[in-house]
Amino acid sequence: MRFLVSIVPVLLFFASCKNENNIHFTGITNTGWSSGQPAYVYFNNTDTTAFCDIFILLRTTELFKYDKLTLIIETMDPGYLCLVDTVTIPITQVGSIPISGDTESLYMSKVKFLRNGEYRMKFTHTMPDEMIQGISGIGIRIIENGEK
Repeated sequence: MRFLVSIVPVLLFFASCKNENNIHFTGITNTGWSSGQPAYVYFNNTDTTAFCDIFILLRTTELFKYDKLTLIIETMDPGYLCLVDTVTIPITQVGSIPISGDTESLYMSKVKFLRNGEYRMKFTHTMPDEMIQGISGIGIRIIENGEK
């Protein structure tokens, strides 16, 4: 069986919004990302009182030929409640050429994780081509919003 997407989380920390290194990232193989092979990110929440902001992290290479990436994001909490969302992330360009590197885009603001335990985020692209090139990784960064 061929795996087109590496589903190995690079970083997995016990998380709360107060953790400054609250980044959870997974790599995607250089052979391309198929819409039929989602990427997963897992994190453990230990803070049910703080409000957080969640950012989508995206690492692109010069092979990515689009000015945006559209994703379906499914987030499952420890009690198996699932939130499904569609998000479009703009990719920085110079003229008509996308810039390779890291993109960070605000996904949700003032989120409160209501349960302690493991959360799972599933990312599936919905781009016009079934197989896209130039995405080398995807993940999230969670930071405390400052509100209680």
